[in-house]
Amino acid sequence: LSDDLSATFAGAAVFNDAVTSKGTFSVGAGGNEFTISESSDNITIAVVQQDKDLTITGNHGSSTINALAFDMSEGGNATFSGAVTVGTDLTVTGSDIVLGNGEDTTITNESTEHNAAGKALTITAGSSTAGTTDDIAGGNLTLKGGQGKGLGAGGDIIFKTANAAGSSGNSLNSHATALTLSDDLSATFAGAAVFNDA
Repeated sequence: LSDDLSATFAGAAVFNDAVTSKGTFSVGAGGNEFTISESSDNITIAVVQQDKDLTITGNHGSSTINALAFDMSEGGNATFSGAVTVGTDLTVTGSDIVLGNGEDTTITNESTEHNAAGKALTITAGSSTAGTTDDIAGGNLTLKGGQGKGLGAGGDIIFKTANAAGSSGNSLNSHATALTLSDDLSATFAGAAVFNDA
């Protein structure tokens, strides 16, 4: 116990009741590798040492897992070991969303209840902001198939729809290919193609 009223434990400290800290709570061999502090009712959890990570672990099926890790040497990149559920809108301030290559991937709206129509999904390229400046173009929307190598074909761009069945029912209608854009630049329509201009 020091004259500044601080207490330093050489070994483990066990508290059987709540612990209240009026300032900064520090953990580590040097006393400040990891801190929890409060200011104006705002809480800050800090890894003080340069480029040291912060990892939140848990117990899953009797095995320790790293549920969430922050890589401070990479500017705070966060890695989740499991799925992430976002309860509201998700805004990505960077320019890219990269999906893993472990399996085929999808971007899908959740299904609605059995008595409600499915929700629409819209993909929109960037627009300019209205007002002040005249004659500003909008951004392009580009869809690309995967690139092959050598004699390997490039991936097609395939458009599918689920046409209505011939009779009433409560089973989901099957998807069928309506249009395929192939790597040889051909377009194959599964049904009639209607052109309203020359």
